[in-house]
Amino acid sequence: MLNEKTDNFGIIAKSVMLNKNINIIAKAIYAYLSIYANTDKSNYPTRQKIQEDLGISQDTLSKYLKHLEKSKVIIRICERNKGKFTTNIYKIISEKPIVDFFNSTNKINSVKDYYKKNINADIQLFEEKQIEQWFNDGYTEDLIKECINISVKNNKPTLNYICGILRNLKRENIKTLDDYNHREQKRKSETRNKFNNVNFD
Repeated sequence: MLNEKTDNFGIIAKSVMLNKNINIIAKAIYAYLSIYANTDKSNYPTRQKIQEDLGISQDTLSKYLKHLEKSKVIIRICERNKGKFTTNIYKIISEKPIVDFFNSTNKINSVKDYYKKNINADIQLFEEKQIEQWFNDGYTEDLIKECINISVKNNKPTLNYICGILRNLKRENIKTLDDYNHREQKRKSETRNKFNNVNFD
């Protein structure tokens, strides 16, 4: 039975698992290392622990770690302490895309929660898909949330209204909150200038 507090999960690259040039034992080691892809150094497993958890010998581990390195699937980082090598940490080369994936998923879920709080507590599947599409279109989390705020402020808290706001912003190539705020400041400045230039005589 999985323990939610102690079990960690990792994302395994499909390209690695389908690569026939990578040995099955090497794939097992790769899968094991994947669950530690975003772990800090203090929690990274020792070679001894890897051997014990996978039930393999020291020679087998060394052999297939080298195999994974040559396959350019992992990289070895030598840690130093007071100028001396102390331990090796093996990092998954595809670690950054994995981090990006988790970051993206967290942002999408954050917007969905914000949408449920402000627009529709009983969010529907088509609404969730539309939110995901907004991210695919390049809109940032903070801009989407701002558009939700605008719809509420204008008493039109609907998916279609939010879509309309984003479509209008897209025409102006606005996809971040910074871009939006810059446009609003520019509009306010132009309005003030027009007012100051009015002749009241």
